[in-house]
Parts: sequence; structure tokens; C-alpha cells
Amino acid sequence: MRDGGGQPTAGVTAPSKQLIEHHLRRSWHRLERFLAVPEHLAAEYEEPGRGAVTGHWIAFHLLEHDIIHRTDLLHYLSLLDIDPAVADKV
Repeated sequence: MRDGGGQPTAGVTAPSKQLIEHHLRRSWHRLERFLAVPEHLAAEYEEPGRGAVTGHWIAFHLLEHDIIHRTDLLHYLSLLDIDPAVADKV
């Protein structure tokens, strides 16, 4: 997003639930700032290896990415016979 926030990276060890929540909120607030400015969505950004993309493309790409990973997590919980509603209370 070229906002100076840097590229997020995954941790080496399993983070706590509180740390995961912290990073999810931090990521959402960063995206929220980007989405709040119509000029950011209309602007074009140079994406390495892809060329010019619009802010709309970035936003929908992030949304698609989030949906895919949430689905993966629900699938893994299901394979482990863990009810996501119960897992949220742990």
C-alpha cells in the first residue's frame, strides 16, 4: 500500500491468540485507512512482476486472500473434529 508500514511476515513460532488478534486488528486498521480514501482506490500502483494495478485490485485481492485462508483454517479445524464455535471460546 506504499504507506511505510512494510510487508507483514509470519512468525517462526505459533503466536498466542491475543497476538493473532492484535495483528488482525492492526492489519484491518491499515486496510481501513487505505479504503477510506477514494483516490487510493482509483490510483494505480506498480506491482513487482505484475505491472500496474489499481487500488480496487489491491483491495479485492486482499479480500480474496483473506477468504481463502479463513476457509483453510475452518477446513483444518473440521479435519481435527474441532467445532470453530467452541474453538473461539478457548
